[in-house]
Amino acid sequence: MLTTLSEDGRTLYFVIANASWEQSFPCTIQLAHFRVAAVRGTILSQDNRNAPGLVDRKEDVTRALEVDFDVDRLQFVLPGHSIIFLEVRAK
Repeated sequence: MLTTLSEDGRTLYFVIANASWEQSFPCTIQLAHFRVAAVRGTILSQDNRNAPGLVDRKEDVTRALEVDFDVDRLQFVLPGHSIIFLEVRAK
């Protein structure tokens, strides 16, 4: 997991990877000193192990990630063989 904070301290960015082809993982991220107002999540994944590394359309490999959140907690499922990107905005 890679986490960065915007220069103004109002947005957290997460990049989280799951290398397992078969297993998804439920995830909870507990935040301290950061009150969540909104979350946007994106999944990057390719189901075909033999697919070429380059794609013609981003819609073929990306989709929205459903994230449940409270003021200090994020919950989601990290799908198998995927990378997720989260943008978390502060109140």
